[in-house]
Amino acid sequence: TKPTNEGKTGKHRSIADGYQKHGETHNVAGRSMICASPAAVAVVTAPPQGISSPLLLVFSPLLLLVGLVFAGVLAGFADAAAMALAGVSTLAWMYREVRGSLGVGSSVTERLAELGERVKEQGKDWTGYLQQQMQENSSDTLANRV
Repeated sequence: TKPTNEGKTGKHRSIADGYQKHGETHNVAGRSMICASPAAVAVVTAPPQGISSPLLLVFSPLLLLVGLVFAGVLAGFADAAAMALAGVSTLAWMYREVRGSLGVGSSVTERLAELGERVKEQGKDWTGYLQQQMQENSSDTLANRV
């Protein structure tokens, strides 16, 4: 047979009713907390905002300069990091150039001598190019004067 609520005493009914009433009370408390939260936030944040707003207005020129100095410092550190990266990449290039110029098995002094010879040849090429450019410019300048 199926149990029914007909045989229940008044005590059991009041417990069930109490749970139902407790749930309704909990919902009311939740609603009041939702309504009270923005009010509490406003009460807590309004005095500091009221104090800090005039101070922010008075010190804004100083804060602007501090911000510009901070930006300059960050730019300086970024520049230093870029130079460090360039230096490390140059050292890596030099290492690869010395290591790979004569192949495996040759001594470091031979590699450095070979690298020095290549740099010397490139310097002679640049010297000849620059002398040629100077001669062309000087002849153009003399032709323009006459």
